[in-house]
Amino acid sequence: MAFKRKRLVQSVHTKGAGMNYREFEQLFPTEEKAIDYYLENRYKGIITCPHCGNKENIYRYKNRTKVFQCYSCKNSFSPFHDTIFWHARIKIRYWFYVIIMFLNNRSGISARNVQRQIGVSYPTALRMLRQIRKAMSNEEEKVFSGIVEVDETYIGGKPRKFNNKEGKPLIKKQLNKQGRGTNKTPAVGVKDRETGQIYVKVMLPNKEGKKLTGKQLIKVINAVCVEGTTVITDEFKGYNNLTKNGYIHYKVNHSLGQYSAGNGIHTNGIENFWSIFKMGWYGTYRHMSIKYLQLYINEFCFRQNTRLHERAFDILLDRTVIS
Repeated sequence: MAFKRKRLVQSVHTKGAGMNYREFEQLFPTEEKAIDYYLENRYKGIITCPHCGNKENIYRYKNRTKVFQCYSCKNSFSPFHDTIFWHARIKIRYWFYVIIMFLNNRSGISARNVQRQIGVSYPTALRMLRQIRKAMSNEEEKVFSGIVEVDETYIGGKPRKFNNKEGKPLIKKQLNKQGRGTNKTPAVGVKDRETGQIYVKVMLPNKEGKKLTGKQLIKVINAVCVEGTTVITDEFKGYNNLTKNGYIHYKVNHSLGQYSAGNGIHTNGIENFWSIFKMGWYGTYRHMSIKYLQLYINEFCFRQNTRLHERAFDILLDRTVIS
């Protein structure tokens, strides 16, 4: 079957996170339909050979729907070679189903759930979710310029009285404190009020072992905010140099029980995101290793940033290309 400037499927505006199982069955009744939809979404009907760049005389194997033959350079190739689906034996249709589950569940889905839903092994389900999180992390650079809220949270286990094999009570100094001064891993979040977009960065220790210094906080804000942006934070002293760095800075003093200073000065938006994230952490995942913590956070950021977008599913498919 030749593919010469011919559209594979008609353009479909999916409902993204609102797609249900019935709509999924209508859009992707067969594996070939799912593959054609992805190729249309990526190539717009014009398959390109990765070896020679040829767009003409490209044919698809009848019994190998994922493989094409270029008659210009005589090479076979797969359009999935630089995507998260590469080296995966699972059907693309099953990948799409897991992606839709991922988008529909506000607090995420576990690998055990995926294992039960599509009948794969646990390591396979774990790899599928990890690959999808990589796609969710593959986004364009954000630019915030209006009013932003900045706040930090701490990720890790709750303080315990017993945390050893003997079951003996821990001494006071060994308890994992809450808030600042804890051994937990901090993360800093920035929310643009106008667009509702979220940017979060895990703050790993620097060479001196510090996690939340003023320089580190400024670096996170500089990554997404332009000079002159209005930044609203709590009373943490690490934010004291924001004005010197060209930002308009307002504070809310949480230590005094103040959650709004009036005139829209609050950080409730970013704190609401933390509550959604920790709902997934405690209720779905139970544990997140520091190695993959940024991927988990990016997953929640993607859902938050595309929650109202009608093409959330297509947006995620666009990001599956990771060279």
